[in-house]
Amino acid sequence: MENITNASDFVQNSLGKKTLVKLTNDEFYEGTLISIDGAFNLYLIDSKLVNEDDDKNKKEEVKTYKNLFIRGNNVLYIAPCFN
Repeated sequence: MENITNASDFVQNSLGKKTLVKLTNDEFYEGTLISIDGAFNLYLIDSKLVNEDDDKNKKEEVKTYKNLFIRGNNVLYIAPCFN
């Protein structure tokens, strides 16, 4: 496992990897994180909007995007994808 000691390390370690992004409107996006800036603006490629079913612990793909820009003020959190 990577030695991550702060948020900057986490972000740098996430670049180029599959990432889950939850927005303030409760939408979830999965995609490869290409860049992030100080305002938390995100650029992802090969992304998809997914619905998470809490009862079944499953994700349903709703729509796909080759290139996706997400404005930072809409981001609630980002996390690595493990599947």
